[in-house]
Amino acid sequence: MNEEMGLNLKEFLQIIYRRKILVILITIFCVTLGGTLTLVSRKYNKMPVTYQAFVYVIMGNTKEMNGDFELFQRRASTYEMIANSSKVIEKVNQEFKDYSYWGLKGKAEKGTQRFIISVQALSHADALKIAERYTEIFIEECMNMLPISELNIFDQEQKAHYPFVPSLKKNLVIAFLVGIVLAIGLCLLIEILDTKLKDEEDLKELIDIPVLASIPYDKRLVVK
Repeated sequence: MNEEMGLNLKEFLQIIYRRKILVILITIFCVTLGGTLTLVSRKYNKMPVTYQAFVYVIMGNTKEMNGDFELFQRRASTYEMIANSSKVIEKVNQEFKDYSYWGLKGKAEKGTQRFIISVQALSHADALKIAERYTEIFIEECMNMLPISELNIFDQEQKAHYPFVPSLKKNLVIAFLVGIVLAIGLCLLIEILDTKLKDEEDLKELIDIPVLASIPYDKRLVVK
């Protein structure tokens, strides 16, 4: 069995060696294509850095949460509905119509008393300013609709979101591996589709009769 495995490996290496030029050309093509696409992508990637601001609001109090958790969850869902309602969003948009921002969102964090208000903008100052005002409008609406509401701002946070920049080194390595795999696969496919007899072993497999003698090919004996 080890002999068969060695023979198969030997045949495989012979196939690759016979078509080494094809393997080299395909690999070079894939590496060149991968590098070119990466450089073009990096050149035309003009996405700016964006900033996301978060304002954290405490809903109710610990006694209220522990008293009737199901009621607390329903109230949290109501807060979410108010924060994301068109009425609240339109008020924010009216006040900041000259600003570039997006991603206004209010979400209750499950299992906690924390309600998160988030906004994205091109400036960290704008993001925080809009988030703070969005939170104020949200709390005002909650107090109007649910007078028993208890909402208190307790923290703020900001994050910078940098645009994705393709790595040239990483993409070249990937392109090289892809090129090798494609080249080897193509070589094996060509070998499978090739029905020519190349040596005595191929003839034996075809007719199952021992070869008694063979005449080597010599270009000098060819009649022109």
